[in-house]
Amino acid sequence: MPDRVRIFFTSRRVQAPNFRISEPFFVDLSIDDLSVISEPVKVRVPNPQLGSYRIHGIFPFSVAKSRDGSLVALPTGWRRQRGVDVETAIGQMHSLDFGESWFETGPGPRFSALKNEPHLVCDASYVQFGSEQILAYTFGVDWKKSLEGNPERRYLISVAKNKYFDLIANGSGTAVVPQVMEDEVQAHPHLLQRNGRLEMVFCYRRRFDFRENAKSSYKLGFATSEDAINWIRNDDLISIPRSVGDEEMQAYPSQFELNGKVIVLYNGDKFGGSGIFAAVKEC
Repeated sequence: MPDRVRIFFTSRRVQAPNFRISEPFFVDLSIDDLSVISEPVKVRVPNPQLGSYRIHGIFPFSVAKSRDGSLVALPTGWRRQRGVDVETAIGQMHSLDFGESWFETGPGPRFSALKNEPHLVCDASYVQFGSEQILAYTFGVDWKKSLEGNPERRYLISVAKNKYFDLIANGSGTAVVPQVMEDEVQAHPHLLQRNGRLEMVFCYRRRFDFRENAKSSYKLGFATSEDAINWIRNDDLISIPRSVGDEEMQAYPSQFELNGKVIVLYNGDKFGGSGIFAAVKEC
């Protein structure tokens, strides 16, 4: 779309007392100054089947261009559970009308838990890198109970690659991004191919006490790779000064190139309750 940037995001609505469901939307921004030029539009996706991997919502709704120019989405579906609160898996959808409506390749997930990645496969990001397609995603390591007895998940980032879009997550349980704190939780990797290498933005936090304690909450991370396997982490390259609305949390980043600059979008405080923020990353 030559005159605009279309941003896909998800928003939650109340489904029942104490339960919310997340749904995908898009909004259009001006290509000149990133000002909002449309109202948010709810994306049309097929209704999930009863018991589906996404019966309780979609978050995130990760979109990229496929080789034929159409749009492909790798949505993370959520399903509530007993014992622990949720399980996730990654589906696949396609759009031929710039993302206004989507159809599925099948009702089930494309990627889900495997023997070495037993929980919470989610947060897919896809990019073309040379002759290969690269998929970054998050996989669950384990659950542990807090001092209050609440189960909290831990997940890290892995990568799969293939010469065709028939991507198969390797399921190795290998975390590719180095960790900088004990019991670190990593989430929402987003890939960009620039200058012959891969650049990844992501977010990270502590396992416990992250919802209300800013010191334990989400921060932005950054890593680069020449081969999609070995990654060098340098969070200083994604250091964005805090302001009103993101003083406690910077989470769920995405990135894209526009007019020779790299634009980073991320959620502010309360997991985006304060809004979506944009920053220009120094190249």
